[in-house]
Amino acid sequence: WEVGAFVENDQMSDYFFNGTLIELYDDGTYREVKGDEWEFTAYGDAAGELILSFENGPHAKAVVYSIYNQDAAVLALLNGEVDYVYNPNGYGPGLRAQLDGNADVTVVENSRLGFRYMAFNIRNEPLNDVAARQAIACMVNKDFLTQNVLQGAALPVNTPVPAGQPFWYNPDVPILCDGLTEQERMEWSVNLLKEAGYTYDVEPTWNEDRGGSIEWGEGLKMPNGEYVPELLLLAPSAGYDPLRATAGVLIEQWAASIGFPVSAQLTNFNNILNETLGGGNNYDMVIAGWGLTQFPDHMCDFFLVEYGTETFAFTGFENERLSELCGEFKSTNDLDYAQELGYEMQDILATELPYLYLFANPVQDAFNTANVAFPYTKVLGGLENLYGLQINVYSAD
Repeated sequence: WEVGAFVENDQMSDYFFNGTLIELYDDGTYREVKGDEWEFTAYGDAAGELILSFENGPHAKAVVYSIYNQDAAVLALLNGEVDYVYNPNGYGPGLRAQLDGNADVTVVENSRLGFRYMAFNIRNEPLNDVAARQAIACMVNKDFLTQNVLQGAALPVNTPVPAGQPFWYNPDVPILCDGLTEQERMEWSVNLLKEAGYTYDVEPTWNEDRGGSIEWGEGLKMPNGEYVPELLLLAPSAGYDPLRATAGVLIEQWAASIGFPVSAQLTNFNNILNETLGGGNNYDMVIAGWGLTQFPDHMCDFFLVEYGTETFAFTGFENERLSELCGEFKSTNDLDYAQELGYEMQDILATELPYLYLFANPVQDAFNTANVAFPYTKVLGGLENLYGLQINVYSAD
């Protein structure tokens, strides 16, 4: 291991499962067999048709994990210097065109087992008020963001459960201001704030000139009469993730238009980790992302300290009903009942908004077909999730 440069792992010569035959049958049966030494069968009795069979490795003498920026990684793959690129944030149109134009390179797209989001620091005023969170959330037009600004590189997300997990995903989760125009969003948000006791020195209005736009509000005061303080929004830099950097700049403008003095700071991702998972708490809003596990107990772990940790549940969110549901969700062995609980949990989180869910872009894995082969390439979460390496592990990205 050379810090900041590379890590090399040599083949384990006595790895027990080397040479194990892996089989999958159309009745759902999963089977492993290694001569007379090992046999394991689950989810059936292997009575159906065999649809997949491959031999477990390792099939390489060593694997070297080198560190590149995105442009350099693509160039190294095209030049044959590397065989696989781990790139959790996807490729822009220019880099993707370069990859697609090389006959020796394959790019596989899979649905993301995760999401990008904006978290509110609920310890800070006025973000401890659900009305303030909902007003800001209403102004964020996720359809416009993903289709017009991000040019279809991502899809809107409205719940902490990815649509790629259809059993757990609640398709009817409430979506604030869904389908409203920019003017209607502004009016809905301003009315909500005024009903909650907020006042303006200059209230936002709609200007029909130049095709219609918002005349920004000024001097937004909280119900206690104090002005809303400047709010710091942290987002990854464009070099790390241009999608989230773009979202941060737009959210700054959308929030400011209804009087919230938001300042977007595009920063090193390590700084974001330090202020969130590291406990620094020097932020008001932050744009980040999660990679998830198959079972969606992250609906508890990310928001409630009693079910997760202060590391994961860094927003300071508390909700008595969600806590009750989580206790049932984590203890029941009735899947249908767990699904019912999960649906209600998603409704609460979509309404109370400790997170504003933003979007999920597909996982794009690029590899050299001459040197790398996979037994199958359709995998929820991408090829890096092929062998379930993230089971019981959440990844911040």
